[in-house]
Amino acid sequence: MQLSSFQVYKYKNVLDSSEVSAEEDITTLVGMNESGKSTMLDALYRLNPVYGDGFVELEDYPRWRRSRDSRSEDLLQVSPIQATFRLDKADLDTLTATLGDGRRGCRQCAGRSPLQR
Repeated sequence: MQLSSFQVYKYKNVLDSSEVSAEEDITTLVGMNESGKSTMLDALYRLNPVYGDGFVELEDYPRWRRSRDSRSEDLLQVSPIQATFRLDKADLDTLTATLGDGRRGCRQCAGRSPLQR
């Protein structure tokens, strides 16, 4: 499994990064000092943290927006990072072995592989 793209939303000093592509061979984050490069990497780390570090609303949500936004939405439900991954053949084989081919009980999907749906 390989990271394909990601987007950071309302995390520390990043309000919306828009979608960032991660290339197969190399991806660089370039920007001025204090522009959010480390914050982007920290958000990516939180996808699968080594030490179980989850998102902490009080520390991770943009402080200057927290009070206003908490009146209109549940900040614990905000997902600060979305990521898309590419699956290689081994990943797909493992998923199929674990979950089946996905054709059972799906009339609209009959005859198509799970990825074509």
